[in-house]
Amino acid sequence: MNTENPISMIASFAVLKALNDSKKYRSPYQLLGNFMGYVIFAEQLHTFGSAEMRQKLQDYFGFSVPEAVIKSSLKTLEYVRRSNNTYFADISTHDNREQFLSIKTEADAKYAEIVNNIIENVKKSYPSADKDGVVRAIVSYLVDENKNSNYSEAISAFIVSNEDNAELQSFLNSVREGEILYLGINLNISECGSLKHELTLYLDTEILFDLVGYNGSVYETLANDFFQLVKKGKRNGKIALKYFSFVKAEIERFFKSAEMLVDGQSQFYEDKPAMKHILNGCKTSADVRIKMADFFTKLRTLCVFEDDSTDFYSEYLGKYDLESNGSSNEREQEGWKAISHINKLRHGQVYSFELDSRFIIVTDSGNVLEVSHVQSEKDRRTHAIPQTAQYAISLNYITDLLWYKLDGGFGGTKFPSNTDVLLRSRIVLSECIAKQISNLYSQSKEQYKKGEINQEQLAPRV
Repeated sequence: MNTENPISMIASFAVLKALNDSKKYRSPYQLLGNFMGYVIFAEQLHTFGSAEMRQKLQDYFGFSVPEAVIKSSLKTLEYVRRSNNTYFADISTHDNREQFLSIKTEADAKYAEIVNNIIENVKKSYPSADKDGVVRAIVSYLVDENKNSNYSEAISAFIVSNEDNAELQSFLNSVREGEILYLGINLNISECGSLKHELTLYLDTEILFDLVGYNGSVYETLANDFFQLVKKGKRNGKIALKYFSFVKAEIERFFKSAEMLVDGQSQFYEDKPAMKHILNGCKTSADVRIKMADFFTKLRTLCVFEDDSTDFYSEYLGKYDLESNGSSNEREQEGWKAISHINKLRHGQVYSFELDSRFIIVTDSGNVLEVSHVQSEKDRRTHAIPQTAQYAISLNYITDLLWYKLDGGFGGTKFPSNTDVLLRSRIVLSECIAKQISNLYSQSKEQYKKGEINQEQLAPRV
């Protein structure tokens, strides 16, 4: 963040404080849920998917949030239920439906003409001015008070000449309130907050396949959401991505199976997207081996490395072994082996929160997640504490946690080129909260100008 321009930080502080004071919003998931509610009512959505909602949030508000976060936020809407991978919204009898639609329609009609009037007025002085540039300048002028920006002189002259125009002044206030809200909820707070400890995430085979696109575009998108958040954590050197040697061996066996299929030495075929991806285009076993080499090269370019330096079966680490807890069931044994490795890395220490636990497995394998839950519950009872960190968590869950801890913003741009985005943002919240946010923003900005607060104080406040 530019320390000479703390606008986003001040806006974020004003938004979060106002929302907290209102007692209406308990989490960013609930707030994002309200924005999704706008989309649901605006389009009269009765059924939709999480990927579809993600795109609509981008279209309506310019937001860019992980799909895992969207799924968590949808849980806050009592009129939305999930069945399999489809969401169903019961909006026909919802109390706010008619009120919402009337407010939206009135706002859309009321302000469209005003925006065009301002643009046409600016073009008198700047004939080559484009609409998007003028709108950004209007927003910057109202919020950032940047009087030296493009078109600011013409915008100022228009506003002064229409100071008695109540409808125009109402529009300008609404845009300002909407932009402060928009700036506040889109701030990437990774610039003022981070993880307490270094964290190493161990990825299992399927997550690695997801990351390089072997399991199809849907899973690649989910893995990329996760990876982008990891990159934010990496900026402070806090997060590392690794995989165990036994995971590498499993991947090598998978490719070996593909080799045997290509050479006609085996008829056994694992009907998995990754296997299809590997086999496609391969005529000989050498082609498969080349794909395997490319696969591990891709992981290295993503800074995902094998942990080949830790001797997990050394005498020193033996006292932290959990594999002896396993059963004769092969899948359970695999699960115990995985979490035993994590326990050895943690030196048997029990944590209460996953992101503080220093080491954790990221997997969507049910056997590993179940064994992790069993051991975590055992830890909780043994240590008589209310909550203990898991040894393994799903891709969706780690994405959720990293977004909440490292980001928390909704991913919009600083100054949108469309006032509709700002006015929609304002409609999502009640008018009184929007005005409270605006007042807090003005007060905090004035304190900043006077030197009563600085950015080092604002960051911890956020």
